[in-house]
Amino acid sequence: MSRIIYVGHYCFPEGDPAAPRVLGIAKALRECGYDVVFAGYGTKVGDTQEEGRPEDRQPDGSFAVEGFRYRRTGDCRPWPRSPIGKLARFLSLGLGCLKWLGSEDLTDVAAVIAYHGTSRFLMRLRSLCRRQNIALIADCTEWFDPRQLATSRWGALWWDNELRVRLLNPKIGFIIGISSFLERYYRDKRCRVIRVPPLVDLEEPKWRFDAGKPSDSGPLRLVYAGVPGNKDLLDNALQGVRVLRREGLPVVVDLFGPTRESICALLPRDAGGLDELGTALRCHGRVPQHLVPRRLAEADFSFLLRPNARYAQAGFPTKLVESLSAGVPIITNATSDIAQYVRDGKEGIFVDGYTPEAFAAAVRRVLGMPRWQWRVMRENARERAAKCFDYRRYVQPLGEFVREAVEEPRAKGST
Repeated sequence: MSRIIYVGHYCFPEGDPAAPRVLGIAKALRECGYDVVFAGYGTKVGDTQEEGRPEDRQPDGSFAVEGFRYRRTGDCRPWPRSPIGKLARFLSLGLGCLKWLGSEDLTDVAAVIAYHGTSRFLMRLRSLCRRQNIALIADCTEWFDPRQLATSRWGALWWDNELRVRLLNPKIGFIIGISSFLERYYRDKRCRVIRVPPLVDLEEPKWRFDAGKPSDSGPLRLVYAGVPGNKDLLDNALQGVRVLRREGLPVVVDLFGPTRESICALLPRDAGGLDELGTALRCHGRVPQHLVPRRLAEADFSFLLRPNARYAQAGFPTKLVESLSAGVPIITNATSDIAQYVRDGKEGIFVDGYTPEAFAAAVRRVLGMPRWQWRVMRENARERAAKCFDYRRYVQPLGEFVREAVEEPRAKGST
């Protein structure tokens, strides 16, 4: 059985949105006959499980999840404090992964899939794959805006991001893109592209439960699960809820991930901070990924707001996929490909913009609906997830795409 090695800047088997994405793609490729091995950079800063989770250790000392072997290449070490140290640390990202690849017998490897990584890493990885006559595929899920990066336009992060997206990925030539925005961009660059949104395995135990039904009375229960970072406009949504509370409308919000302290920093102090939200806001902190679906399903609707910016169009929210998979309709504005998967009034409610007032108006629509319609929307959400995001839908197209990528370097090597 040929191997595919999935390398790059992700935290496996859990810890960031990339982990379920790479796992979903790997499950599809396994059904095509490939043995997929994960070699991610490693853990998040502060995580002490450097090699792998204790429960994943195999008798031979390796680590595996759901039959997939994985290793952490040790590239995610703590960052130095000095600017020079940070630059040196940035330039070294991926070297542990490359060192491991260089020590491996790669004769049975058909392809390497790279989930992001620095330009230096990708250039060296491309050279290695060309020497070994191995197909290289780029998994592209982001195109950052300057304001998302700590150094804006003037630092190494920004220029490296531009170099990777605009020059290196087109040279790699085979792209798994998360959105139609990236699909169009790389097709225009004459790349071979397959669009693959975040995938789930709906047969996995964490998704198989009785989702329950909305109650016939009580407040509207909204939920947000994840870390907003510099992507989601969680503050706008909460300010919209504050508007509704002033009107006396029954709305409560459960947050899984953000702490109360981080929410205090988000909201403008001159608007009263969290005081006006009072008991309408419940912060639960971080929960394990395998518990997220059940926590989502306890709510009536999830919500997500993002600005109409390039990064929001190029990416695609994993939070939306998780919500629909848990049978929870979503209140959101239509960035990226969301409108291709969510129909207004069917699987969710669209917000006309992303301001607090626009969010409040969308929630008023929900409150004006009969609760039996909420129940229908829950059923629609789950059905849409099964149709669009279950990895089984992508087995054949991903298999064909990888075979095309594998055949090209072999054909070149025989000439």
